[in-house]
Amino acid sequence: MPPLNEKFSDAKNIDKIAMLSIHSSPAGELGTRDTGGMSVYIRELAKEFGYLGILVDVFTLSQTQSSPSIISLFNNVRLINLNVKSDQLIFKENLFDYLPAVLQAFNQTVKKESLRYDLIHSHYWLSGILGNQIKQIQGIPHVTTFHTMGAVKNRACLQESEPDFRIKQEKELAAACDRIIASTRNEAHELISLYHAKNEKIGVVPAGVNLELFQPMNQSAARRKLGLHGKEQLLLYVGRYVPVKGLDRLLKIMPHINNAKQDQHRFKLLVIGGDDENEQLPSVIRGLNIEKAVALLGRKDQALLPAYYSAADMLVVPSYHESFCLAGLESLACGTPVVTAPVGGLPEIINPTNGYVLEEPADKAMAAAIIKVADSQRQGRFNPNQIRASVLDYSWKNTAKLMLAEYQKVTKGNRFENQG
Repeated sequence: MPPLNEKFSDAKNIDKIAMLSIHSSPAGELGTRDTGGMSVYIRELAKEFGYLGILVDVFTLSQTQSSPSIISLFNNVRLINLNVKSDQLIFKENLFDYLPAVLQAFNQTVKKESLRYDLIHSHYWLSGILGNQIKQIQGIPHVTTFHTMGAVKNRACLQESEPDFRIKQEKELAAACDRIIASTRNEAHELISLYHAKNEKIGVVPAGVNLELFQPMNQSAARRKLGLHGKEQLLLYVGRYVPVKGLDRLLKIMPHINNAKQDQHRFKLLVIGGDDENEQLPSVIRGLNIEKAVALLGRKDQALLPAYYSAADMLVVPSYHESFCLAGLESLACGTPVVTAPVGGLPEIINPTNGYVLEEPADKAMAAAIIKVADSQRQGRFNPNQIRASVLDYSWKNTAKLMLAEYQKVTKGNRFENQG
């Protein structure tokens, strides 16, 4: 890691960045409503930019009038809370109506603090709309990352129903911004085919993983630390309880895989995340008669996650769609194999030495893959160090370098360069 004040050689013309994460604070509790992988992505990316001597301000919507306006997150990185008057809590479902007020709060903060930025990087479509408006006012380039697209969610999961209005706004965002950052080549293809984005406007930058935090632990030691004393093989699910994440279909196959294994090496599923979305889960679990096979653990501090990944025999990703799937990277970094639906960036990483990618997201195929990987685990065919080696190139430091190269394409040699 470079010294804190050393400027990265590819960061010419980029001294200060405004990141927009209006609907979700990167300082929020992970695993709760609207706070998940995107928050980790923004926080880790901003932190790496800070290490490189680049100043980053992350703008988010304050949910309480008492929140400090400006908070220091890391070296050279600040969180700026924008206060908007409202007689109700503002969530992403009703945030669009408040965007004019959010823009006003942004402009007031920028003027009051005498802030100037070299570019804007917005995250999610609602922030992207704001980013385009700021671009017009301040005359600085706007880079956006969708993280999820309404049209893709609707196509991937029948239970999702993103409105046509969102999809229309996303198409306009894709046309008006200066550059789009996709996490995978497949996402780039979807932007072109579904939103008619120009190929030359899209850059592909994979997500990263904190390799210092997520490291292998001895499985027995990890289980003792967490108080997991059963003899079952442990399946791990990390994520929110929303339809697109596919937890329901993982729950549905639990009786089948346990019956297939009879009484030997039975499975137990640990579910982490989604505290405020899990009200219906207990009744779903009772309806499937799998109370003894599932443990709802709620959200866990990120510092505890390496122990859970290490304690598990595998991470299961049953999602219908993922922009990349940070949980998959975290599991691999901890030396734990991953069984995944063909989503996000995982198909480019997973191979027989570190897990299994389903050819199709069918329940029977997922059950068979879990049993196959479990048998391989029991027979000692997986090497934790080899599994970890498969993601060593996916550090946030590398992600930051690749992102800066994308930023250069809109700040170097164009009309935005060297503005006062």
